[in-house]
Amino acid sequence: NIFQILTANCAMNGLTSCYTYHNALGEKPERKVRPSPGLNAVGNPSKSFVVDEVASEMLVHHDGQGRTETIEVTRLDDKLDLPRLDIIKIDVESAEYEMLLGAGKTISRHRPLIYVEDSEAELESMRQPTRVMRLLSERHGYECLNL
Repeated sequence: NIFQILTANCAMNGLTSCYTYHNALGEKPERKVRPSPGLNAVGNPSKSFVVDEVASEMLVHHDGQGRTETIEVTRLDDKLDLPRLDIIKIDVESAEYEMLLGAGKTISRHRPLIYVEDSEAELESMRQPTRVMRLLSERHGYECLNL
């Protein structure tokens, strides 16, 4: 599965400060059942998603045999207790808002630089801030830039 490939890639590339966890990050602990990604087709298995609706399913292939994977969703606040956190890079395929809701204490404690691939930014004309931008600015005092 995707987690095994990620972990193997980290090990084969000597990433000794990279730790992998077999979880998705969200607002609340839960289990999600998702179709298994198809690894025998040209595509991008890292575009697999946990949420019910995504901005785009382009390059997402399922295995075609009806297999599924159960994914444990956890809150970042419950998963990691770090003495220091300088940057968070978020690319969670349309689950950005929920992931940030589950990371509120961590963000408040560490005030990291946050780089988010905000899927809502692609859907809106960017005249109005997205939910992610409003959450970060209103709840945490961040200045948000659309790059």
